[in-house]
Amino acid sequence: MPEERIKVVVSGALGRMGSVVAQAVREAPDMELVAGIEAPERISEDPGFPLLSRLSEAKAQILVDFTRPDASLSLLEEAARAGMGLVIGTTGFTDEQKERIKRLSEAVPVVLSPNMSLGINLILRLVSEAARLLQGYDIEITEAHHKHKSDAPSGTAKALFESIKKSRPGIRPVSVRTGTREPEEVGIFSLRGGEVFGEHTVLFMGEGEVVEITHRALSRRCFAAGTLAAVRFVARSGPGLYTMSEVLGL
Repeated sequence: MPEERIKVVVSGALGRMGSVVAQAVREAPDMELVAGIEAPERISEDPGFPLLSRLSEAKAQILVDFTRPDASLSLLEEAARAGMGLVIGTTGFTDEQKERIKRLSEAVPVVLSPNMSLGINLILRLVSEAARLLQGYDIEITEAHHKHKSDAPSGTAKALFESIKKSRPGIRPVSVRTGTREPEEVGIFSLRGGEVFGEHTVLFMGEGEVVEITHRALSRRCFAAGTLAAVRFVARSGPGLYTMSEVLGL
């Protein structure tokens, strides 16, 4: 007998990222898109799959969330109470909100990541190693996204900083600089415009050379592929808070 497909519900299913993930779930032979969760005023739209305004109506194993932090938390808590595993791509959570998500992971498996792409998660490892090897080099981070993105700097830029900090524990982030650069500073600078999917660059600047590590998303499909990998990982995992590095075996 064929294995039972993983039943998935996508929150924010009509959004920029959620719609791409919903389509990817529909195309995956081992998954079933049970429904999308959207605001009540949008559920009359017909994207080709059921739209619901209440999670309680969705009989799913896993909730995939690409919304906003303020809308996300109550839905995640409801899903966890129902025993659903969680794949969270929403960014901009506060430390207190992240603690609430961590508590949810005591009962259900949770993958929380600001960026689901394989390439970015590889770069998270590379920048930590580069920071260790390139001692004395100044480090700066730039990121660019579409003009509609609501948080800055991006969650990915913050994750890049934290990866660098593992090798350089004395560094501190700055987003505005008006004078001379201090040795412990790492600038994190955000650009917003057009329809840029996402571009992140880490620069290591030394005497006579500059090393750049860049990831450029050419399509949201790269994030969707990682999201499907996270769904499969959650489906076979026990309770806990997991990263994409664990999902991808990096």
